[in-house]
Amino acid sequence: MDELIYQRPADYELEHEGNDDDVEFFVGLARRLKPKRVLELACGSGRVTQPLANLAAQEGFDMVGLDNTPEMLLEARRRSEKAPQDVRDRLTLLEGDMRHWKAVEKFDLVVSPCGSMAHLLTLQDQLDAWKQAYHNLNSGGRFVVDVSMPRMAAYADSFQVPPRAILEIDRDVTDPETGNRLIRSRTTRYLPHEQRAQVRFLYDKFVTGILSRTLHQ
Repeated sequence: MDELIYQRPADYELEHEGNDDDVEFFVGLARRLKPKRVLELACGSGRVTQPLANLAAQEGFDMVGLDNTPEMLLEARRRSEKAPQDVRDRLTLLEGDMRHWKAVEKFDLVVSPCGSMAHLLTLQDQLDAWKQAYHNLNSGGRFVVDVSMPRMAAYADSFQVPPRAILEIDRDVTDPETGNRLIRSRTTRYLPHEQRAQVRFLYDKFVTGILSRTLHQ
């Protein structure tokens, strides 16, 4: 994942401000399944990882977060450093590629939140990631993936001549502490010859009234 947004953890955090539904789901899942070891693929800044680590300290399991972006891992480690010692003792953060990373000790639960699997654009990459997740699981373990359902209506404009990609606002969040505001717009275009959607995000960030704009895809 070489998208610019993952090199800017502060912007990523602002983008997900107040978006905790998936956090609650994965924490509830781990509480229900009672694993001994949990692996999060593409853990990023630790938005889901840290709450799982908090639960790990309570329930007595080990938590591992894996990501291939140094900037996001650095933010995850900063977040972890603020946690109590018993939580830090349960959490390990590692840099690695989920397509190839091999666990020394296998896991009872492997999770991939926040649509991370959508970054695997080729069939081979997808197969490699799923096979490696399987090999990193104990017998009877679970692999739980969060993926977005395709919005078929959004693809219709891709078949216009010339193809169109409508710009729509899908996130507008403000940091309650700093007042920084982030507006995220997106375009979606379906590429039939590749059988995938091309999604581009336009970020407008307002800091003390000053606008900065970036494009990620």
